[in-house]
Amino acid sequence: MIRKLALYQYDNFDQNFVSAWQRNLRFIYIIKGSSGFCYILICVIYLTLGCSPQDQPASSNATPVKAFEPNQLPTNKSDSAAINSATQAAGSNAISGRVFFKGQAPPPKLIRMNQDAACVQEEETQAYSEEVAINSDGTLANVFVYIREGLRRQRYEIPQAPVILDQRHCRYTPHVFGIQVGQTLKILNSDPTFHNVHASAQKNKTFNLGMSKVEKMKTRTFDQTEVMIPLRCNVHPWMSAYAGVLDHPFYSVTDSTGSYKLQAVPAGACVIAAWHEVFGSIVQEIKLAENETKTLDFIFTRR
Repeated sequence: MIRKLALYQYDNFDQNFVSAWQRNLRFIYIIKGSSGFCYILICVIYLTLGCSPQDQPASSNATPVKAFEPNQLPTNKSDSAAINSATQAAGSNAISGRVFFKGQAPPPKLIRMNQDAACVQEEETQAYSEEVAINSDGTLANVFVYIREGLRRQRYEIPQAPVILDQRHCRYTPHVFGIQVGQTLKILNSDPTFHNVHASAQKNKTFNLGMSKVEKMKTRTFDQTEVMIPLRCNVHPWMSAYAGVLDHPFYSVTDSTGSYKLQAVPAGACVIAAWHEVFGSIVQEIKLAENETKTLDFIFTRR
């Protein structure tokens, strides 16, 4: 009977059973005068209930925190939790400024949408390219500003909220945007016509998504840092956008006033880069102390 019970491998029953049998051998001899049935029944009950806590295998509910290298995506929920728990508290430092253009600005390009009646209907006024958006005071919009060097080797929490790229009035909105590795890009089609989104990536997987007027939403993610990824519509060649993919949240795009702001930046020295689709990239070094806010302006010139 005992040999048959030892054959069942439930929660290391065989090891616990043998251990308990050896410990309680004297008790079995005491009751050996009982009938065979009672003898076996009492032995089984006592040995099953007599396994003390120290006989059970050691276990722990603690989940070890894993170290993730840059660009390494989590593969399961426990890995994501480890990343979140390892994320450092946001700093109280900030870098802000404006981006300017000095020199003779190229004239704005007029966009002719008459090849698609739906686009003409959507864009009631004259449309101009967003390649160079310079204000009267010389400030420059659609510049991607980000920390290029100087951050510690750590993973930052992936935002749960998606980045939205809309196709509206036969334009990509926004024209320039940032997104983190692993964050969802939600692509919308708000126009009553066919569009496609063709991403010509170098490090990430390229994709070309066709979206009819009844297909209103698709999603994609990027798994590698890449600045910048051009997006084009092959149906409407004037439609373009650029995505800056980073493994950290310290980036911004200059608004209509040419302003940007990087918030919760860690203290220390770092390199800030400003990218523009026509004028290229420029970089500056900056050093922040704890609880410090600094102003850092950029000036582009025509190449």
